[in-house]
Formats: sequence, structure tokens, C-alpha cells
Amino acid sequence: GSTLVISECVDSGAYNLEVLENLEQMGVVVLPGRVTAPGSIFSNKGLTYQMLQDAGQEDLLARYVTVPASQMNTSRVVASILDNVDKFSGEWNTRRFFVKPVTGGSGVGGFRISLTDKGYFVPDLSKVTGDALEIHPIHLDLDPNDDRRLDELLWIFSLFSADPYYRKQYMWVDLETLKDRYGTGDDREALRQHLLKTGAVHTDGARERSLDRAGMQAKLEEAIRRYEEYFSKRYDPVFCEHIDFGAWGLRVHYRLTSRGIQLECIYARIFQLALTEEGVSYVGSDNISNKHTGVLEAVRLTPIKEVMVNTVGGHAAFLDLLKRGGLAALALISTQQPDLRRRIPVRCQIDIAPIDGKIGEGNADTARGQALGTRWSSFTADMRAWFQDCLRHYSLRKSGG
Repeated sequence: GSTLVISECVDSGAYNLEVLENLEQMGVVVLPGRVTAPGSIFSNKGLTYQMLQDAGQEDLLARYVTVPASQMNTSRVVASILDNVDKFSGEWNTRRFFVKPVTGGSGVGGFRISLTDKGYFVPDLSKVTGDALEIHPIHLDLDPNDDRRLDELLWIFSLFSADPYYRKQYMWVDLETLKDRYGTGDDREALRQHLLKTGAVHTDGARERSLDRAGMQAKLEEAIRRYEEYFSKRYDPVFCEHIDFGAWGLRVHYRLTSRGIQLECIYARIFQLALTEEGVSYVGSDNISNKHTGVLEAVRLTPIKEVMVNTVGGHAAFLDLLKRGGLAALALISTQQPDLRRRIPVRCQIDIAPIDGKIGEGNADTARGQALGTRWSSFTADMRAWFQDCLRHYSLRKSGG
């Protein structure tokens, strides 16, 4: 091949598996190639999970099953989701699950479903129906007596309170109001009392809003038909054990070369969390851009703070998360043809849940996140090393090595 193409910031409309195959047929060398191309492993939750299973890394994952939707009508797909809730609540010993389409990102099509003693409970279907204009707060579950979690939330809310835009978006009730209400001068104690009170209300509310099997079947069918109509494609779900991320997701960038694995950068993506009269709630998707305001909320991308490390369980526990992400990144190599393994340089980014220590997903589109989440000097040094790795491999290919 006389031409080298290095895929880095990926838009699936411009570059995907089909484009890759056309380029390769023309003799172009594309790096890293198939392993990170849109339409490949990281574009499909089922394939991402399969990759980790095949590499013997099942313990990095939330447990999941796929639903063979192509063989079913919409009604049957919904019935199979409810069958899975019934079946796996016993087998996995949990009452909370997450359902999302096997392809796609940004939380589109995803919803939580729980089993209560009154039936099935789904807090929000707006990401399935496309009704994104209306905000449906989703309760954040945490132990109000865990001071580390409370201190982390207080730090996040102090971050939001410092700017008028973020204050409007996320401080629906302020701490001064809560301190007055609960008769304390201490921020942490006011937040604790608020969470104790609202947690009990939320549990009662979930029970009251629960539906029996027929009611939930009808509700989910209507929502999924709207999804299929809006996106002109079948709802092809992955049924997952619910992962507890907590207040933020850990994003870790790795570069894999013949010389080993390099950790390029780490940062946190704070979720759209609001302090409300109902407690602490998720009030948007996990995107860094706010879909309601159109604002890229860069404040929610942050270096890892000591208060976050404490939530994970300390420095040793945090380093273990980075190691787990590295094992997931290494699993990518096992998907390559044997003669190419450890020869083609690969870059990827892994999402890790700090609370559960599970892998949420991966992304091959690494430059965009790095540009926001790392210093310019580090970003350019990493890019330089990455290009040198690619050029080294390209030279070997050209010389027949």
C-alpha cells in the first residue's frame, strides 16, 4: 500500500466498516483498521461483551443476555424482556436491570426496569420514545450514611453552584434551604437528612407506580413501537444487570503497542445530577453535551479528585479499576488475526463504573475525549507517539515485514 490512513476522531457517517473495506481494496493501509472501525466491536454492545467473554474477562462485565429480536415481533420482544426480569431476578439475585439497544450510543433507547413487591417499575421511557424535551428525574440510590459519597456529592454541587448556568441546570434546591429545613448548620448533615427523607418517599412512589405484567407489557410496547417508528429500525435489546456508576463515570484511555500497554489519560465525566426536592436525581443522559440547552458542559469533565478516589475505596482500589480497564483494552488484541496481534497499534477508551467496578462500554473515538480531558502538552505527546507507532508499522508493511 502506498497510502496510510490513521483513523482517530471517528464519525460513523464518514468512516465505517464499509468505507474501511473499500479503502483496503484500493491498497490503502488503514490503522488500527477493523478492530476500532465504527460498525465493529465498540459499536455493538453485544460484540463488546462477547469480546470480553472470549478473552476470559467475564468478571469485568455486568451480566447480560441478548434478545434475538430479528426473530420476533415487537410484542414478543417486550414479553421476552419481562420474562428476563422474572428469570434473572432470581438467578442474578438482583431486582434492578437496564435494557438498551445492541447498537447506538448516548443513552438512546435505554431504560431501567425494576421488580418491586407490587410488580414492574420503569422510572423513565423518554430515551425510548424520543420525548427528550421533558426532563424525568431518576432517583440516585446511595446510602445516606456513607460520608464519602455525601462528601463527593457536596463537592459536585459546590462545582455547579459556582456558575450561574450550572446552578440553574442542577441546583433545583440549594443547600441553604435544606440546612434551614432540617435545622442544622452542617452541609453534610442537611444532605443526609434530605436523602433519608426522600429515599423513603421514592421507595413508596416506585411501589405505587408499579404495574402488573399486562400493564407493563402495554406500556413498553407503546414506547418501543414509537422508537421503531422514529428510528425506522427494530428495537434489538441487550438485557443487562444494572451497573451502579454513582455520580460519575471513569474514562481511561489506553494505547496498545508491540512494547506493551500505555495509560494515556484518565478523567471523570460527572453525570447530569440535580439536587431536587425529590433528593439527588439524574436529569439527563450521560453525554457531556446537554441535549436540552445544547451547551457542551465542560465543567462536568474533570480530573480525578481525592474525594472521588475516596468514594471508590482509596488509592489501591482506584488503581485496581485502572488495571481492570487495561485488561478490557488488552482483550481487543485477542480479536485480531493471530499474525497481526501486538503488531498493529491500537488506541481505545474504556468506561468504568467506579462503584461497581464494571466495564460499561468502550469507545474507539479517542481524540475528542482526550482533547477535553487532558492537558495540551500531554495530548500532543500522546498523538506524536501514536503517529510514530503507526508509521513504524506502516514502514514494516511496506518493506514486507
